[in-house]
Amino acid sequence: KMPLGGGHPDLLVSGGYPIGIAVDAAYVYWVDYMAGTVMKVPSGGGAPTTLASGQSGPQGLALDAASVYWTNEGDNTVMKAPLGGGTPTTLASGQNAPLSVAVDGTNVYWTNTGTQSRAYQADGSVMADGSVMKVSLDGGTPTALAVGLSFPCFIALDASGVYWTNLGTSTNNYTDGSVMKVSPK
Repeated sequence: KMPLGGGHPDLLVSGGYPIGIAVDAAYVYWVDYMAGTVMKVPSGGGAPTTLASGQSGPQGLALDAASVYWTNEGDNTVMKAPLGGGTPTTLASGQNAPLSVAVDGTNVYWTNTGTQSRAYQADGSVMADGSVMKVSLDGGTPTALAVGLSFPCFIALDASGVYWTNLGTSTNNYTDGSVMKVSPK
């Protein structure tokens, strides 16, 4: 961490393969992709705490007042656990390489990057099978907000819409990316 006004950064935790990160008033949360863990550490420093272990390639991370949410690329799930730790809950399974996640007062939203970075169609073009999805905070049947996307990556929300970036296709050296929105969410 580092003060907003600049200065010297403070090392909170070292080691591992940290990817997703989120903060609240008291803690810094992150996922360790290789260790398969969801972690937190006090924002002022201290000993890290494991909130969830045994995860399969955790990536994105988001918080609300009660829970931490993340995606697992390895087993194609969207998960949640209490901020204080506890048994993780699967909110959605059978996804297509989920990456980034966001949350509001009623739903969890995420991007499915799809197979386009790994699979080509017969004509040599990249499969555009990414999607933007949502599900209730309690889980249930996911709803597709947008489909047929070229490698959707990062996601953000405001009061009325869902925004995301599409990396684009490797056949165009990823120069055909885009920023998109769907409203209402």
